[in-house]
Amino acid sequence: MKKSTKNKNNNGDIMRSVASSIDFIKSQISADLMTAKNKKMIDLDVDQLKKIANIIDASIERSFMKTSGQIESKLK
Repeated sequence: MKKSTKNKNNNGDIMRSVASSIDFIKSQISADLMTAKNKKMIDLDVDQLKKIANIIDASIERSFMKTSGQIESKLK
């Protein structure tokens, strides 16, 4: 029984790590967009960049929610 409980705890830890990685990716994208603006690689105002970052953030979040079941099934 302990092994099963331990696997469930490890699986939760793994999913939290994956979610944390996804959060990092979203933050990095926002930072990279601002860097691109500052380097004049893109010509958008800050409000436009925030809108784009929010769209990307939501897309990544939805994609993660759709694929998290596949990740969890591989952990069983």
